[in-house]
Amino acid sequence: TRITLHNDFLGFPPNTDPEGHQWGAAKVTVAHEFKHASQRAGSLWSEGGWVELDATWMEDIVYDIVNDYYNYLPYGSPISSPSTPLDNGGSGGSYEDCVFQHWMTETWGNQIIVDFWNWRKTHQTEAVTVSYNQVLGVRGSSIALGWPTFTAWDFLTGTRAVTGTGYGEAASYPTGPSVTLATSA
Repeated sequence: TRITLHNDFLGFPPNTDPEGHQWGAAKVTVAHEFKHASQRAGSLWSEGGWVELDATWMEDIVYDIVNDYYNYLPYGSPISSPSTPLDNGGSGGSYEDCVFQHWMTETWGNQIIVDFWNWRKTHQTEAVTVSYNQVLGVRGSSIALGWPTFTAWDFLTGTRAVTGTGYGEAASYPTGPSVTLATSA
């Protein structure tokens, strides 16, 4: 594979890199595109839109201080749009869904994603959610079993963040929509 990068990174969205937005954009772009190169080499991109979820997650693993992915969270993410399916009705995850892998790795460690990609090398035709269930199952979980915890983490963000509960960076994430509970009379 080959990676071609923008030459000045002017006009990119803001981020939290102490060296400035341009450096931050360059750093996460390198991490993101290198992850795509490894995805291509490992599974021939059999994952559809899920590769963007994974590459966006990788940006934060490689350059945690940059937080460029915060720009995606207010628009269609599990935090800002909790009623939108993670696979967005079948097309697969995307940039804004990277918090799913943050939940997985903050719960089970980064090895779970290594295991996912090792599994995908030999299971390229199965649905990505089946592969996620495989690596979660080894850990005594599944998407269905973990979903209540994942959605609770998505709710406990922004102004509702509780230190020590949910995402480590939850306070910096947007606050999702309020929940109205139905009551019976």
